[in-house]
Amino acid sequence: MVFPIQLHLTLWRRLASLLASLTAILLANIGLLSGQANPIPMGDSSRPSQGLPFINTGPDSRFSQLDFAEMYLDQQNKHAKLLEEERRKNSILVETGVVSALDLLAPNNAVQEFNRATTLLKAQDSKEASRYLQKAIHHYPKFVSAHNALGLAYLDQNDPRAKSEFENAAQLDDKFPVSFLNLGLLALAEKDFVAAQSNLEIATRLNPRDAKGLSALAFAQNGNGDYAATIATAQRVHALEHRAIANVHYLAASAAVASRWAACPAAPR
Repeated sequence: MVFPIQLHLTLWRRLASLLASLTAILLANIGLLSGQANPIPMGDSSRPSQGLPFINTGPDSRFSQLDFAEMYLDQQNKHAKLLEEERRKNSILVETGVVSALDLLAPNNAVQEFNRATTLLKAQDSKEASRYLQKAIHHYPKFVSAHNALGLAYLDQNDPRAKSEFENAAQLDDKFPVSFLNLGLLALAEKDFVAAQSNLEIATRLNPRDAKGLSALAFAQNGNGDYAATIATAQRVHALEHRAIANVHYLAASAAVASRWAACPAAPR
């Protein structure tokens, strides 16, 4: 079959145009994959003046650039939202007394040592945990939770250095209740009711919904003969969830009886 000359030329022109388009697309893809950017002559309006990387995808590259800009800005927005959510969660942890604000600044190597230590503490290997906690503090001396954990590890070994670790933690962050709670419980165990009450009052002021801290404070107040304060603190405990420390009710009753005896020394006992 023989095509007319005009039809033959038209077909060749279409094939040539298609080949040119395929070649342009292929060259553009090769350029993107290789990561090489060809210099753009001055005055070429096809390249944005600043900001996002330019992707040349042919005559509609301006629209492609807008699509890429939209995708890039969307990713940036998602990243900003994640950072904001992380800040919100960290703020809650600090406000509820779970961690110190200084703990959030701990470098990764210190956190890794701390995590190893907490695993060992849960396995009741306080001696080995102490080594990792000492490393964590070496990497980051302001690691408040590591000082407290080391104090607990020392306490488990009857090591007198426990108190100094709790004191170090309290000095580093006087807004973190756990350090004062540990100092108060240690003093309570040593029957130093004055020191116990002082530290536990700080702990419960910083974390007023800590039933454990309030219960310990009630014991310290009772030990100091401050029966009216004991009853008031026991009532605060009663208003909270306190199943594990129900003995605070017996303490309040004891304080009430002791208070009556103190008011009426001649009353039969």
